[in-house]
Amino acid sequence: METMNFGEPQASQGENSAPEAPVGGTDGENGGNKGKKGLIWAGVGLEVLIAVVGGWQYWRYINSPYYKQMQAVKEFEKFYEDDNIGGKTPEETLALYIEAIKRGDIDSAIKYVGAGAAKEDIKSQLLEYKSLGKFQNYVDLLIKVKRSSDESLNWNPDDVLFEVLDARGKRVLAMYIYKAKNSVWKIREI
Repeated sequence: METMNFGEPQASQGENSAPEAPVGGTDGENGGNKGKKGLIWAGVGLEVLIAVVGGWQYWRYINSPYYKQMQAVKEFEKFYEDDNIGGKTPEETLALYIEAIKRGDIDSAIKYVGAGAAKEDIKSQLLEYKSLGKFQNYVDLLIKVKRSSDESLNWNPDDVLFEVLDARGKRVLAMYIYKAKNSVWKIREI
């Protein structure tokens, strides 16, 4: 049995020495390249998976009721920002509305009404008054509109109630006019 000497370098390699590692261009190097290529493909696969999952989540989000509601709110707010037709005071808005009504110009009158369902409701009511021959009665009633003396009926400082009272003090017509975001006054409801 032969002893191995670890402390001193051997002058020559004998029969029992370990084989030298292969140098360049052998199968060992190709095995390293295969590992690197596999890692690259795994990374690419992971990126594709992340993109697919992210795209799917985005698609679900833009088709969700929440997203659609938020888009509607943004459009509504944009309308308010762009809608600068109205008076600088509630009385001025009321006067502009009444002048348009006196001319029979419903489309112009409706521009002084705020956005939303009220605008369509008031327009359909005015068209009904015209078709029933009651439009002049409405004009005559509007001429009598006064700011309410009961401040407790105003919802907040940016809401003002205008009304017409009959001989017994019963309200015949009520109009709320409010200050919109862009500082113009609009009719909320009639």
